Amino acid sequence: MSSSATSESLSKAYRLIEADELGAARAILEPVLEAEPENADAWWLYAHAVSDISDARRALDNVLRLNPHYPGAVELSNQLEAISRSEAETEPLPVAEPEPPEPVAVEEPVVAEPVAEDLPDLDDELENSGRSLPALRLLAVVAAIVIVLVIVALLALQNAGGNTEPGVSVVPSPSPEVGIGALTEEAEPTAVETEPEAVLPAETEVVAATAETDAGILSVASTEAVASDDQVAEDAEAETAGIEPDQTEEPAAEVAVTETTPLGQEVALLPAEGDFTPLEDALAGFTLADEGVLRAETELGDTLLVSVCSTAGAEVRAALPQVMDVMASHAAVVAGDAEAVGARMVNCDSGRPLVIIAVEKEQAIAYAVGNLTAQEFQAQWRPQ
Repeated sequence: MSSSATSESLSKAYRLIEADELGAARAILEPVLEAEPENADAWWLYAHAVSDISDARRALDNVLRLNPHYPGAVELSNQLEAISRSEAETEPLPVAEPEPPEPVAVEEPVVAEPVAEDLPDLDDELENSGRSLPALRLLAVVAAIVIVLVIVALLALQNAGGNTEPGVSVVPSPSPEVGIGALTEEAEPTAVETEPEAVLPAETEVVAATAETDAGILSVASTEAVASDDQVAEDAEAETAGIEPDQTEEPAAEVAVTETTPLGQEVALLPAEGDFTPLEDALAGFTLADEGVLRAETELGDTLLVSVCSTAGAEVRAALPQVMDVMASHAAVVAGDAEAVGARMVNCDSGRPLVIIAVEKEQAIAYAVGNLTAQEFQAQWRPQ
């Protein structure tokens, strides 16, 4: 199967998963997996197209086998493991069938020369009694089973309610924005798009779906130096004593803005210095944040970030690959001595960061000159 045909099949399967047509999505993905069993993206989508947890686990195992660092795969595997343990703990105990009651001996009454019409038909009564006893036993067994099932269901609901962690994206799971058919958390699977629109890494989708959770709020610190009331009083006393107060002013210190990313990591942001006009011109179709270009210390080292205004959901998913392409094409010109480049997508109305993606500068330049495909480039992205 050609690469373009595979990409088209994966994109179609993704749309079917979004529409909750899991059977149709599996019908597309299974031939792809037979032809390309080493395709991690196909296994990733297949994990969202099945409703059985064991099938989902098998698909995720293949993803991790092919790419141990596949975005979101480890977290999703851990959540599946937690669900499996929860189901094992709440498995109903076997109900012991009650022992049948001992037969009651019926003494035959002694009647002197009874009249046939006045005697009750003891044979009929015994026959009816024999039929009613099994029926009562059956009703007792059914009632016991129903009671046990109700208790198990209540325990399962209680455990599910107690173990839910707000803001956790069980990866993804197609719509409402990421979900495996067997999982409980809302998240969104990686959308596999054909070039030039690049495949968005699954972990980016997870962040887009769960960006409404515990994302940190960017707090802007003022760097303007202001004299304190105590200093003013000291200057006044120095003047009255004939002592010239020290007029040397401390230069304003550059204060880093600390921001908590959607993944819970703290990133210190500083305004970047340099001429970024070519980069800003290339991003003219987007709205940049107040501090358009920033420097940050990420897990990849000193990173040049461009801050772009966006909103959670479809908008950030569509904008992120385009912004990363622009950063890659300008990395050699504007990155300077930075070790990595990336995009910081932020809700400019609330100041809340939606997602921060970084990539090594060398990988970005390699993609810009054509040494990496879009899929290979995106595999190097690192959410912060």
